Amino acid sequence: MTTFQKFIIGLGLLAVATSVWLGRYTLVPGQRGDGMPPAYVLDRWTGKVFVIIGAQIRPVVALEQ
Repeated sequence: MTTFQKFIIGLGLLAVATSVWLGRYTLVPGQRGDGMPPAYVLDRWTGKVFVIIGAQIRPVVALEQ
């Protein structure tokens, strides 16, 4: 195997790993209201949900009953 072939395989693996990593999170914009609309981020790997309001991101915690 030549050095060029190794480079192409490595570049392909890097592209696949990058696309998987970028597909991990889903950003869902909130509805517009009086103030700044919140957005939600879903981590597809763990199932955790975070809310973004302005420059802050906070996890959503389920209340135990």
